[in-house]
Amino acid sequence: MDSKTGEQVAEGEEGVLVITTLTKEALPLVRYWTGDICTLSHRPCACGRTLVRMGPIVGRSDDMLIVRGVNVYPSQVGAVLGRIPELSAHFGLVVRRLGTLDEVVVVEPTSATLLALDDDRVREIGEHAAALIRETIGCSVTVTLVQPGEAPHSDGGKVQRVQDIRQV
Repeated sequence: MDSKTGEQVAEGEEGVLVITTLTKEALPLVRYWTGDICTLSHRPCACGRTLVRMGPIVGRSDDMLIVRGVNVYPSQVGAVLGRIPELSAHFGLVVRRLGTLDEVVVVEPTSATLLALDDDRVREIGEHAAALIRETIGCSVTVTLVQPGEAPHSDGGKVQRVQDIRQV
């Protein structure tokens, strides 16, 4: 389903996974909006099964940001940062508007590994991370490496990775 309109999306298009019970007896029909973004395909599997197949979950509709027309999921950013050995999955996203364009800043706390490197190498790692995010997600971001304890964090409960300071 389209996360904004609730309308069904075309096959192969990303949408929110909605599960409906159809075969239970003596149980009301329930539609469960999972919030997970994925794709569905009715093409038969190579093994011959003809059931609907679900693609990988790419994110959650409640975590999605739209930045310059690109859907950005914090989980996608985390997956890209996880591919860089010097970086960790402890990051925050700051979304702000400069003039008419939105900007995403990925704030990553500096680890002990990065503290041992010179400033030029740290800058290269940040630029490499920004390039990987641009190639993978399609959105230009700035990666800022900060001292431990300076990155945005939550005070408990659900981890808040996104700080959206755009003026509406």
